[in-house]
Amino acid sequence: MGMVPALLLLLAAFLIIFKGADWFVISSVRIAEGFHIPKVLVGATIVSLVTVSPELLVSAIAAFLGKTEMAIGNAVGSPITNIGFIFAACVCFTFIPVEGKVVWNQGLMMLGSVILLFLLGLRGYIGRPTAILFLALVFLYLWYSVKMARSAIKIWNENNKGKTENQQTDGELFQLKKDVLFFLLGAALVVAGSRLLILSGTALAKCFGVSETVIGLTLVSFGTSLPEFFTSITALTKGHQ
Repeated sequence: MGMVPALLLLLAAFLIIFKGADWFVISSVRIAEGFHIPKVLVGATIVSLVTVSPELLVSAIAAFLGKTEMAIGNAVGSPITNIGFIFAACVCFTFIPVEGKVVWNQGLMMLGSVILLFLLGLRGYIGRPTAILFLALVFLYLWYSVKMARSAIKIWNENNKGKTENQQTDGELFQLKKDVLFFLLGAALVVAGSRLLILSGTALAKCFGVSETVIGLTLVSFGTSLPEFFTSITALTKGHQ
């Protein structure tokens, strides 16, 4: 594959992943709200998981296809892109107040996971026991997030005591079915876009004569972070800092 077709395929993959992730995230939140799950719990669990679906699927598919360098490059490069590019770009638009508690809790967890990955990666490989350890840490983070959200959930329940939670109108049921459809379509687009991203990334690595790790750390990680970038910019324009 030549450079121009690879670049066009890369652009198509970016667009497909962006649209698929957009449908996937929005429909996931709406489905959760349709079952009367409080927004604070949705944000602490569902949103935090589905927003990383592009990175997860790209790295998983790359690893399955034997492109381990691209998989690790994307997994490591995406957080760097999220902080160094997305967060920095948002701060350039407006002042963003940050609570010290958030920095101490979530920031410390993120820093700890990065240090742990660095130390374990010094061995020259990432094995299955390491993967199990990180999965356990993810569940620990989710448990902690849910625990911290309980007080807000209690307030939400008190404010919605008078609402009928067990009955839904025909319009709400139709919207729920529509959200499920967009959830499935979004997931399918993310998978398809991830596959195209890996193919184009591999081709570009050969064209430029660089390793797949470099492509994963740069182009692929940037592409999988596009949904978060546009979501953050949109949130800022609507005043949701």
